[in-house]
Amino acid sequence: MGSIAAERILDGLVLGAFGLVAISLVHLERRLQWGLLLASLAFAGLTIGLILTVRHQARMRSIILVANRKFPWRLTSFARDKAGQLIDGIAPLGTLPRMLAAITATAVIWGLEAAVCYAVGLALRDDMRIQTALLFLVVVNFATLVPLTMGGIGSIEAAGPLYLISSGVSPHLALAMVLVQHAGRYLFTTIAGAAFYFGGGLPRRPASNAW
Repeated sequence: MGSIAAERILDGLVLGAFGLVAISLVHLERRLQWGLLLASLAFAGLTIGLILTVRHQARMRSIILVANRKFPWRLTSFARDKAGQLIDGIAPLGTLPRMLAAITATAVIWGLEAAVCYAVGLALRDDMRIQTALLFLVVVNFATLVPLTMGGIGSIEAAGPLYLISSGVSPHLALAMVLVQHAGRYLFTTIAGAAFYFGGGLPRRPASNAW
C-alpha cells in the first residue's frame, strides 16, 4: 500500500513539473492551462503531505489511535489498520537520500516515456517538438492517474486530443497520436503481464479456493 501511494504521488509530482515546463513553452487556451496547473499543484500538495507523514510518523500514529478510541467501530478499526500499513510502507522514504533517489528514479522513468511520446509524434508528423511531447506525456498520464475508467479508456482519448489541438496539432493527427500511444501502452503491458504470469511470477489458486 505504501509503495503504491508513494509511486502515484511521486508520479504526479514529476508529471506536474513536466506540465509546468510544457505550459511555459506551449501556447494553450487559458482554461486548459489552469487545468494542468491545478493538477500540478494538487500533486505538489500531496507530496508535501507524504513528506510530513514520513517525518512525523509517531504523531500520525497517535492521531490515528486517538480517533480509533473515540470512534471504536469496525470501520475505524479497518481504517486504523490500513493507515498503519500505509505509514509502514512509506517509512523508508524518511531520509533525504532515499526521497531524492525515489524522485530521481521517477523522473528518469518519465523522461524515457517522454522520449516514447516524442517518437510516436515524430512517426506521425515531421514537425514534432519536444515541448509538445512533454504536453502529450503529461496530459495522457494525468488522465490515467485518477482511475475514472479502466485503463484510462475514454478519458485519455478525450483529454489528449483536446490539449494537443489547442497546442496547434491538427485534430486527426492529435487523435492518431493518442490512439497509437494508448495502443502501444496496452500492447507492452499485455505482453509483459502475460510473460510474468505464465513465467510463474504470480501465484495461482484453484477455482475452488477463489472465495
